[in-house]
Amino acid sequence: MFTNIPDLETRLKMVRHPYLLGPKAKQVFGGIKNPVLPVYKFLHAKHVKYWKSGSLRIGTLASYTPQESHGGKFDPLEIRLEAAPFTIIETQNMDFNSLFMRNLDNLGHKIRPGFGHVHVGRTSIIRRNRHVFCTSDTCNEQIFRKWKSEEGYDAVIKIHNIFEFSRAIYDVIILSTHTLCGPAVVDWVSYTDIPLNLWHVDCTAYKHFKDASFFGWQKEMRLTWCTDAKDKGIPKNAEPFLLTIPNLTDYFEEVAIPDHWLT
Repeated sequence: MFTNIPDLETRLKMVRHPYLLGPKAKQVFGGIKNPVLPVYKFLHAKHVKYWKSGSLRIGTLASYTPQESHGGKFDPLEIRLEAAPFTIIETQNMDFNSLFMRNLDNLGHKIRPGFGHVHVGRTSIIRRNRHVFCTSDTCNEQIFRKWKSEEGYDAVIKIHNIFEFSRAIYDVIILSTHTLCGPAVVDWVSYTDIPLNLWHVDCTAYKHFKDASFFGWQKEMRLTWCTDAKDKGIPKNAEPFLLTIPNLTDYFEEVAIPDHWLT
């Protein structure tokens, strides 16, 4: 547990909204007063009872990295950005406002005019760990079968609106000592080639990048939390949170799985 938890008055001043929009979500929902987006949680049928009792588990990004697997759940790159090698022949005439140069600056490569020939090998940047709740914006037979094959998931929860769901979580954590401490950032995962091509992929803002060839089928939408307004991140060994939301059943329903999906 963390010891520097702000008092209630400070916490209420830190945020004025139960959720924030990430870069991709902002493109779709920016300016919409009451956005609506149903999402789906794939899980083991034996765990549905916890949802019905109001119990919710919120894990961490680092907890998804231990197994070097490109199957369903585990990804060693959850808290690491990897960028492809690059060579710059001459920096004098470079556009330093280009996406490529802004990406380099964000990743710590301080390249300036007059540097001449520059070569940088494959770059690996450790990212801030966060608490995370993962969902999918799509539920169909193909995705269900893939999750069942990869993780044994044989049930699906439909969350009626991810934004109202995040509000329900916020209402619990803002009045408690939970160190989620504020609103969730709501955003889609960006699926692309890994390592990242810095000429084409914008990594100047905090986004969730995953390898399209291994994980693109997940259609993932995430809620993530940091520990404070400055987003310093959380320790790699941070524990998941177990929350109790008394009216949790108001926000979801269990999906009736067709028999032929299970065979």
